Amino acid sequence: MGLRYLSAFLNERLPALLGLERVEGSKGKRSRQVGTSLGELTLHRVYVPGKGCPLDEALGLVGGFTPEAASMLCVAGAMSESYDKGEAALRKLSGLIVPGRTIQRLVNDVSPRMEAEGADRRHEAFAPNTAVINTQLDMTGVPVRPEDLEKTKGKDGDPRKKQLKTAVSFRQVRGADGKLQTEKSSTAHLVAFEDKERFGTRLYAWQTDRGLKEGVTHVVTSDGAPWIWDLVDTNFPGAVQIVDFYHAGEHLMELCRLLHPGKDDAAAKELFKMRRRMLKAHGAASLIRYFEEHGRESPNGAQINEKLAYFRTNKERMRYGLFRKMGYVIGSGMVEGTCRSVINQRADLSGQRWHPEGALNVLRIRGMVMDGIHEQYWKRHGTAHHLKTA
Repeated sequence: MGLRYLSAFLNERLPALLGLERVEGSKGKRSRQVGTSLGELTLHRVYVPGKGCPLDEALGLVGGFTPEAASMLCVAGAMSESYDKGEAALRKLSGLIVPGRTIQRLVNDVSPRMEAEGADRRHEAFAPNTAVINTQLDMTGVPVRPEDLEKTKGKDGDPRKKQLKTAVSFRQVRGADGKLQTEKSSTAHLVAFEDKERFGTRLYAWQTDRGLKEGVTHVVTSDGAPWIWDLVDTNFPGAVQIVDFYHAGEHLMELCRLLHPGKDDAAAKELFKMRRRMLKAHGAASLIRYFEEHGRESPNGAQINEKLAYFRTNKERMRYGLFRKMGYVIGSGMVEGTCRSVINQRADLSGQRWHPEGALNVLRIRGMVMDGIHEQYWKRHGTAHHLKTA
């Protein structure tokens, strides 16, 4: 019944309200099927040669759907495990019957528009020393079609996945007590199939849009991957660099087991607990000295010395006591979670093979939905906005 009333309003009442019953130069009416949040209806509207149908523009139709329906389809396609499951979810929850292929085409159509419009959340300018912009970086793999892996080398034979670089940005602001607090509404995601040079340039422009400027503290937290720190040194030379504390802990556990080898590694675990507490409080300098001294007497001395290279290289990035005192985030759990929940749970499932652009389209929308940016976009492009403009 709601669909019947909506159809009557769009076909009879709305054109009269907008003055689109008769348009100069029109040549009769054209009909088309339009998907709405209540279901599909037939829309009869005036046609102007060379200009199309003014009512379509007034409604803000996107790929044959109203903006409200298009928003629902994008969420279903991005947040479900597949487009076919998105189709099933829509059918069950809203009664809309839209094929998975149609949802996929809409996602591929809408996602680049969001990207081009700069749908990333921008903040008002803020004074230096009142806030911190955080960037967390990582990389994960997405299975793509063989033709999209040409000239790509893998570590062990031919690769199956294409490396997707990922960044998560969020802002910390000082509360009344002067301590930094994470501003939850400031989180945004950036993904791209690019080399570190192009990704670094894109990331710099993205963070500049989000308020990064001279005098604003920028903290980058990540694992110890060399490509990340090369990117940061090139594009953000003044940034505070922090190695994720939990990655450092994994490397520390390896050192402890080398110093106390054996099946029963109780001694290694006890040493790990103690040295981990000291690492968190004082940084890597004392840890390096301890394992250098005791490694000389160990049969695994050469391996210990080799493993220590990770801590020597990243010593300045492991001043965890100082970083915690400043209120900085020392864990990269946000980007680790992004790789799992935003990317892998949608684009790295059994049997999937993507074209890179198709994967990017759905992952961008997925990230925007999780950030709340998707809703903001459709509010700006909703039917109500177009009718007001008309």
